[in-house]
Amino acid sequence: HLYASMASFTDPLGKKPGSTGNGIAVYNFENGRVAPDKFFPLTPRTNIRGKLRRKEFDDVTYPAGLSVANVNGIESILVACNNSDEALLLSASDGRILRRFDLSTYKRIPASLPYTTVMTRDGKRGFVSLWNASSIAELDLVSGRVLKILPLEKPSAPLSGGSHPTALLLNHDDSSLYVALTNRDKIIAIDTHDLKKQTVFFTKPLRQTYGGSDPQSLSLSTDERFLFSANAISDSVSAIDLTGKSRSGFIPTEWYPTVVLATPTQLLIATAKGRSSGPNPKPIEKNHGDSHHYPYTPALIHGSLAQIPLADLPQHLEEYTKQTVTANSLRGNADKIQFAGGENKIRRVIYIIKENRTYDQVFGDLQHADGDPSLTMYGEDITPNQHKL
Repeated sequence: HLYASMASFTDPLGKKPGSTGNGIAVYNFENGRVAPDKFFPLTPRTNIRGKLRRKEFDDVTYPAGLSVANVNGIESILVACNNSDEALLLSASDGRILRRFDLSTYKRIPASLPYTTVMTRDGKRGFVSLWNASSIAELDLVSGRVLKILPLEKPSAPLSGGSHPTALLLNHDDSSLYVALTNRDKIIAIDTHDLKKQTVFFTKPLRQTYGGSDPQSLSLSTDERFLFSANAISDSVSAIDLTGKSRSGFIPTEWYPTVVLATPTQLLIATAKGRSSGPNPKPIEKNHGDSHHYPYTPALIHGSLAQIPLADLPQHLEEYTKQTVTANSLRGNADKIQFAGGENKIRRVIYIIKENRTYDQVFGDLQHADGDPSLTMYGEDITPNQHKL
């Protein structure tokens, strides 16, 4: 079977026609074909003593990352419920809730924001990353107890950014737990016997001073020599040699890698945005009035899946690393700009940060400019202030 989290904030209980609400979708997978099988709805706990739940989150569990293992002889799903600050252990056969784990670390719910889970192969322990609490939780799956909340580089002040633990990965004998601290550009290896930190790995490209690699997904090679991390913002995969036999490095990717998986022979890299979007000059239909309805930008973005032979990786890693560093250097043209009048008339620059739109989408209707009015989606009637500027 395949299991997928289905999260809804607008219709959490699935009361609207055609809506599932929050829950786990189960699919059959046979002969390379995926077919829907069943759906396990998830409702949040009630009457949480000493806690305040925001009214708009009363019915919202918002399932996120999950893992599957055999617990007490029952194939079970451990799912992180992002907006109810809990983890649920479900029966994979019928969706029965076997255990509920309270992961709220603040007075208000939601606040901890559980992100994903992993379970040991013997089905006795589970771990949950708490995105907003800068911590991970250790669970006793048999007794249903939360054993420990382990802080990981919590912010020094209430308004400072947290470390944002996201991806979790256990090694093959469950002795080490790797945790991606997405907002710190780090991966921390933790000894699962005593939950003490073993090693810290950095995911920043070489010579990058500030943050911005954003590790999102982790995978180990089958021989456990390499630890891989998909770095969404630096468009790269970190290849960390855990044996120390060779230098670690980076592999360049397409836009926004979010999943990395090592098979015995290949490294698979999935990017969410691939090679970006293309133009959308053709409207889908006309709205009421004269304006056109165009496809929304995310519908124009196609992801990609790349594969790299692992046998060739060590000999190419140095060159891959150079490509990654060059791509992230963002070196502009240092030459002086030539002005037609021979003199720079520019004294001030106003930098306006807005949602990603092309020039023609907003300013295609400007007269005496090199724009295409047929592509204008947000003209002067919608963006008068920008047009005046």
